[in-house]
Amino acid sequence: MDTGKSALGLDGNVAAALGYPIGIIAIICLIMEKENRFVKFHALQSILVHVAIIIVGIALGIVFMILGIILGVQNSEHFRTPDDVDLFYQLGQRVSLLTYNSRNMIGNGSTERHDDGISDFGISIIERMNKLGMAVDTAHCGDRTTLEAFEISKAPVLITHSNCRALNPNHPRCKTDEAIRKMAEKGGVIGITGVRNFVAPKEPTNIENLLDHYDYVVKLVGVEHVGVGSDYDLDGYDAMPEDYKKWLRGLYKSSYGFRDKMDTDGFNHHKRMFDLTDGLIRRGYSDADIALILGGNFRRVLGQIWSAKS
Repeated sequence: MDTGKSALGLDGNVAAALGYPIGIIAIICLIMEKENRFVKFHALQSILVHVAIIIVGIALGIVFMILGIILGVQNSEHFRTPDDVDLFYQLGQRVSLLTYNSRNMIGNGSTERHDDGISDFGISIIERMNKLGMAVDTAHCGDRTTLEAFEISKAPVLITHSNCRALNPNHPRCKTDEAIRKMAEKGGVIGITGVRNFVAPKEPTNIENLLDHYDYVVKLVGVEHVGVGSDYDLDGYDAMPEDYKKWLRGLYKSSYGFRDKMDTDGFNHHKRMFDLTDGLIRRGYSDADIALILGGNFRRVLGQIWSAKS
């Protein structure tokens, strides 16, 4: 998305890429200076630190520019007041998941005991996100919080990485038909995740099961509302050390339903996007539709959200 020219004459995208990491690193120093909890800067130390921030920020900015990284957070607990949304927007955050799996001041996560909705405070956060042009994400939210986000937000709402509960009944991280329809009515997109226990309730679980979720969303609301939300990095969860996987599984409730493997067969390697594309071709999707699924839909809706400040 073209952001024009900066005050220094840099291309807007380049300027943004350089500014984001600088801001992220700078906030650490600003917090330490303001709160004076851990480090008390002297004048010379402060100058040296900020010079270092600029150097590191420029280096990271070049990397960010090449990779096209979007700054999003999988929880909004850092928004303690609506003004905090402004602060983190200025630092480069453009997407925020309202909750993770647990309850926070905004609403309920997907694995909470009670399915409660969005608080009055949560409404003020969503309104501020709409005002600034920060995307609202509901991937980890509980059912009621998810539905209320669509009602409250004036902008499209995302489900960045979830699957269809109709194909995986009773899993808390999968979304109901009602939620998927409301998402589409709002102009949003759902990203389909390859996490094994989200894809199918039993074995075997392979890329064909994953493709079923794409088909389901397309039949339910149209190809314009589905994308990729793989939810794991280049090599996947199963490639991680066993002790780390054990620790990771221990962070979640039994309702997550982890099995021996965490990645979906056929979608568990660094070239998995090629196999996903091949699968979509086999399922009869056109080149234009595949382009939408592989990024066009998210690009469109993020462009709408980021440019439609209220």
